[in-house]
Amino acid sequence: MNTIKKYDAYLTFEALTADQSQKVQSLFDTQDLLVTLDPDALEFEFNGRDLSDYVVHVFQEVAKVIKAADGEIRCEMDDDDWRDPKYKFFTIRDGVLWEQAGELVRCEQVQPSEWAPPTDDVV
Repeated sequence: MNTIKKYDAYLTFEALTADQSQKVQSLFDTQDLLVTLDPDALEFEFNGRDLSDYVVHVFQEVAKVIKAADGEIRCEMDDDDWRDPKYKFFTIRDGVLWEQAGELVRCEQVQPSEWAPPTDDVV
């Protein structure tokens, strides 16, 4: 099993105090994770192995600090044993990190891909 996880997050929230910002930054620093942190927003990307879900744990702790956020953390999981990637979506509400699983479902029908150049007489 060779699982690669790709996390992508953009969260906005009420402006943090300097103490809260330092706490959030230190949570990422302890795991050597890079984050872009503004007083009222957070951007995060990670692509690699996270077998012990350290990224999820960091966001669980972040949720306790920021309490509520708009936006989500998306995790795409690619594994050699799966045909398609699987997903987890995370949100922060009430000081808790909430998780929702998802997966790609392909249609049974496969057909040739067709393309034609646009015509000039498009109105």
